[in-house]
This record gives sequence, C-alpha cells and structure tokens, in this order.
Amino acid sequence: MKKFLFVSLPRHDLSPSAAIGALNGVALNFNCETEIIDFASIVKYNLSDQEFEDLDNWLMFIQEDISNTLAQKICSLWSEAVEKKQKNFDYICISVFTYWSLNIARLLLEYHNRIPRTTQIIVGGCGCSSEFPDTRIRFSTWCKDLVDNICLEQDGEQYIADIINAQVDYNNDISLYPIPSYSGFDFNNYDTNKIYIT
Repeated sequence: MKKFLFVSLPRHDLSPSAAIGALNGVALNFNCETEIIDFASIVKYNLSDQEFEDLDNWLMFIQEDISNTLAQKICSLWSEAVEKKQKNFDYICISVFTYWSLNIARLLLEYHNRIPRTTQIIVGGCGCSSEFPDTRIRFSTWCKDLVDNICLEQDGEQYIADIINAQVDYNNDISLYPIPSYSGFDFNNYDTNKIYIT
C-alpha cells in the first residue's frame, strides 16, 4: 500500500487547496494511506500579524526578501509539520497552486534538501508551469535537483493513479473521479469557506 503525504503551501489568498482534496480522494479510493498537512494555515496561525504580512508581501510582490529570522521560523514550522513525518510516507506531494507560491516553495524545498531525503517529493500545480508576472522567475529554472517529479503533463489525479498502478483512465471518463476528501483541513481556520478550482 502506497502512503501519500499531501501538503498545501501558503499563497497570497488563504484558502483550502482544491487540488489536495481531489488527490487525497483518489488515493483513498484505492485504499492508500494518506495525510493532509495544511501548511498554509499552520504558517498563518504561527506567525505574528506583521510576520504574515511580510510573508504575504513577499509571496505577492517579491520586491524584497523576507528576513532570515522569518525564513528560519517558517522552515522550523516545516520541520515540525512535514520533515518529522516523512519517514512514514512513500511520497510527499506538494501543491504549488500559483506563482504566488513560488518563493515559499523554493525556500522550503531548499531547506528540505539540506538532509538526505527518505521519501520522494512530487510537486504539481499551476505555479510549476507559470512565470511570475513581469519577472523571469520560473519554477523550472531552479527546482531540478530539489524534487523527484513534477506533475505537469497530466492532471494530478491520473498521476496518482498511475503511481499506484490503478487501472483507471480519468482523462476519458470524468464519472470515474472519486469524491474529494478534505480530511486534513480545518475549515474553521479560514475566514471564508471557499475552495479555488482551476
């Protein structure tokens, strides 16, 4: 049985990740062991208002870097939430939902790779294939040595199904999609109960 750890990253607008719930639903449908880490809300509720504003500005505008102190605090939260659990999973699947997640994805992936990995890292989402507006910042220019796979060529649901050798073709029959599972999200952590679907 494959074991998946699904992780959402902070982005400018704090809301649950639709993709994480959909991927979790697929894995659970094939009796895989899963866990969702809502790292976006972990960060939100463990930073001061000023720290979160600084992070938010960094994610949105990338005009200046965040302080080393704030970067270390975020990495420490990652260590507690994700790194300590990685030995229990075959895959860490990280949602880079938008280019607003590029900076924090880079920070955390570089931090995560300071020690030998014990599990495969898979990233996916629109942020992996988009360029931050008015910049030359692209995920593909720096991520190659930090991840094992980037899911871009197909939807993540089919990618997860292929990993576990499920005999299903989501691309040709939408009725096969299982119900998404948001078991790792506490919707009380969000100002509005909305899920972005792209």
